[in-house]
Amino acid sequence: MATCKACQEPLTLTLDPADPEIRDGGEEAVMVPDDLELQACGCHFHWQCLLDVAPQVTTSMHCPACDTSLASGHAGSSSSASSGQTILTNYASEDGVQQDYDILSVLREEAYFAQHPEDRSAKALHIMSAEGDVAGIMDVLMTEAEDAEELYQAAPVQRLTTWRDPLNGGQTALHVAIVNRQEDVFWLLLWVATPGVPETAFPAEIARRANSQVILSRMKTVYSGQIDQGGMDVRFVRDDNGRTPGDLCREVGSPFSDFAQSAVFQ
Repeated sequence: MATCKACQEPLTLTLDPADPEIRDGGEEAVMVPDDLELQACGCHFHWQCLLDVAPQVTTSMHCPACDTSLASGHAGSSSSASSGQTILTNYASEDGVQQDYDILSVLREEAYFAQHPEDRSAKALHIMSAEGDVAGIMDVLMTEAEDAEELYQAAPVQRLTTWRDPLNGGQTALHVAIVNRQEDVFWLLLWVATPGVPETAFPAEIARRANSQVILSRMKTVYSGQIDQGGMDVRFVRDDNGRTPGDLCREVGSPFSDFAQSAVFQ
């Protein structure tokens, strides 16, 4: 049986039967493939084992096992081809075999967060913003606030909402929500991170949901004081193309172009 070049273990993954995502619902552990083959050299790794050496791979662009150059100009099935480089793989998992998968963008992201672990919560917020996961966003914001030394400290909320993703064009979570046309997320982020905007400027359901969470109300109040002292206002943070969220609203069209003319952006 083939083994991983990093850990020398079989190229399988044992799934916990207690995991609700396991489809068969049985009581026994489930063994599934976990075989990531680098096309350039034919070396095989577990998915996580290759991610564990992401900083090394993205710096050298060589296989960590045999030192073969991995860079390719051939476009694969994922998105990093626009950078001019790809690392093509074949990946066998519980979902089947994916050919020509470009793993470079995944490795670059993993390498970045290995060096900047403090940004993982902000990235999670961006992913939830793209997916429209309002409940998840509220959980992240409240967890950050509760983990802070002072509940009334605005810094965690401000850091999360104004963080610009260096791997996604310098966008904030609000930019991401607009691009993905997630209206509920759009209004929730503005509710939390815009000082001095009256509740009447927001949809009634968003105001009701936010007001039902005491911590969110507290964070909004304190964030206002932070902005008054020179902190960043999420409405005016620009991405790498110089666009504020309001600019992006006008680009994506209705209904966001209408939102850009509302009292929230005045």
